[in-house]
Amino acid sequence: FTLASEDLTYRTIASIQSEVGDGKTFFCCTAPGPHLFQNIDIGTEGVIEQFRKEGKEIYDEKYIWRPGDIEEADLQATAVEVRDKWEADFRYAIDNGIRSVTWDTESRIWQVYRYADFGAPNGDSINDYDALNQRYETLINLAKERDINLFLVRSMKDDWTQSGAVSKRTGKKSMTVSGRKVWGYEHLPSIVFMQLEFRYSKEEKEYYIDIGKCR
Repeated sequence: FTLASEDLTYRTIASIQSEVGDGKTFFCCTAPGPHLFQNIDIGTEGVIEQFRKEGKEIYDEKYIWRPGDIEEADLQATAVEVRDKWEADFRYAIDNGIRSVTWDTESRIWQVYRYADFGAPNGDSINDYDALNQRYETLINLAKERDINLFLVRSMKDDWTQSGAVSKRTGKKSMTVSGRKVWGYEHLPSIVFMQLEFRYSKEEKEYYIDIGKCR
């Protein structure tokens, strides 16, 4: 058996979620450089520049993924191209001295992975996801093995539920928005070391970070 180490590892693997404009990008920019932003959300403008002016070594690599603008017949091939470049860039960065990486957003690149494997947002059965999940988690585990900070920014979306009376015309309840929820890789909470939820109080004009799971 191998005796467990008593040395601390100075890096984190964190999921970060909030509504738009609650400070996620700014927080990620404070991580140690060199820092690679894998930017598929194209939402760093107005934030990342101030850190560059201060001399921080941040690379902003953009990936274009707009499924609404792509012909249905080309969706899977486009997703494969984006996914393969994402993986190649990530592996190159951690092999060549990068200290921190941000996925902006994890929600969107997870969508790309599903289109790349299935040609659509979802597979036909739960068994379809086994190889996909393993491929996705391999990248995250690489960051752990190489002691790289990895920040996985996640988006929010409307949470739709059935409510009210049953319609005589359809025989179903109406679909209504019951709240907001995070979206992305569903098993992510089990493999990150920290879960951070950002929020802005309009009354207090202050930003807050609610800490969930934390090692």
